[in-house]
Parts: sequence; structure tokens; C-alpha cells
Amino acid sequence: MPSHRWRSISEEQLARMVAQGGYMGAGSALQRARILKKGGHHPAVFHNRLDGFMVLDEDDPAQKKRVVELRRGPKPPSRR
Repeated sequence: MPSHRWRSISEEQLARMVAQGGYMGAGSALQRARILKKGGHHPAVFHNRLDGFMVLDEDDPAQKKRVVELRRGPKPPSRR
């Protein structure tokens, strides 16, 4: 899998990455995910090697669309 593609990871995987160390931004991403969860929301956590971590709120309609796009993956190239 190319390093520029976002992949969905669980909160538990993120917590393990924080514990291992060496993942810049993992601690703040975990903190944001836990804040969302504590507020009754459903955090969606994504990671890629180039950009780090992204935490989105699945309960926010504006962010839900992005979550769905990221989980589907990149669109195949169009054939013309």
C-alpha cells in the first residue's frame, strides 16, 4: 500500500502507536478521538505515513462524507 493513502485504524491501534512512540502527532490524535468519544460521538481515525493522523467525527454530516470517501479508497483511473 503506498504511503500516501489514508488507512482507517481503530482507537486501540492508535493507542498502541502512542505507547510505542515514534509516531509524530499520535498523542494529539488519540486525545481528540477520546474527546469526541466522551462527548457521545463516533471518531473515525485515519493514518498515512506522509501526513500522519486525521481524526474525523462520523456524527457530523460534513465530515461523514469525507469518512466514507476515505474508507472507499481512491477512485480507479477513468478509461477514455
